[in-house]
Amino acid sequence: MFTMSDLVSLISNFGFPALCCFGLAWYVWQKDKVHKVEIEKLSKSIDRLTVTVERALTKLLEQDKK
Repeated sequence: MFTMSDLVSLISNFGFPALCCFGLAWYVWQKDKVHKVEIEKLSKSIDRLTVTVERALTKLLEQDKK
């Protein structure tokens, strides 16, 4: 049978590090979900800016031809 000191030793030697690893993995997973949303927003903004620059370039080239 385990004594109380064996249980405390087992928790301190395995439980705390395991809890830290699982906690850190959960944190990274949550940050990754937020990062994906941010990247999607940035991609949409870049696409809109690209369209705007293309339109401006087209107008400038049309004016240059006149």
